[in-house]
Amino acid sequence: MQGIDMYISLKNETVYMSPVEIFQSNLRELRKSRGLTQIQLAKKIGISKRAMCYYEKGSKSFPSSEMLLKITEVLECKPDELLSAKEANSIDGRSVEARLAKKFRAAAELPESDRKILVQLLDSLLEKNKLLADSPKS
Repeated sequence: MQGIDMYISLKNETVYMSPVEIFQSNLRELRKSRGLTQIQLAKKIGISKRAMCYYEKGSKSFPSSEMLLKITEVLECKPDELLSAKEANSIDGRSVEARLAKKFRAAAELPESDRKILVQLLDSLLEKNKLLADSPKS
């Protein structure tokens, strides 16, 4: 993979990123999305904070395949989520639909009063968008 130039297009902008830069960016975003600090992730995969910083910012190469597997296990992700450029419709390597589905499953565990508030909020958003979609275009 090294030496291959990659271009990713996000929001009508083309951004150059090498495969290592894509890995670094994805690693940082996945770590943060899991609520982990560099120190916490480093401890979980058995490396120093300095090595973790190196993986996220300073490395010009990929970690070993063994280390990559440790990282994916701790972050509960697939290797391609770390190594592949993201699509414009994804957040933290996951589609918006997948994130919504996960949040709805978690919301089912909320107290009933909070679930009612959530339903009211969703109803309001859906109604607003329906009104916008039904409104005549000028």
